[in-house]
Amino acid sequence: MPIIFPGFDGRRCTKRDTYPDGHDFVGVGVIPDIEIPKNVNDMIAGKDTELEVAIKEMKKKIKQSLINIVFCLKKQALLAYLYNIPA
Repeated sequence: MPIIFPGFDGRRCTKRDTYPDGHDFVGVGVIPDIEIPKNVNDMIAGKDTELEVAIKEMKKKIKQSLINIVFCLKKQALLAYLYNIPA
């Protein structure tokens, strides 16, 4: 939208941040998948509980992904053996 004053001209930029379903998240933020309660003792001790939980979750997801990969490879090898297909 152009803004015109004597001797000056410019534009005003606007944007709107929304979730995929259309409702605004400005002033609300993105709600985390896992909410970690604040703990004063952890903060005093310099412990990053949110980071520790995030690492633990990522390790679980990686482990599950590896299990799925191994399962798929075993399934592929079994099918190759049953149908006499070279691997």
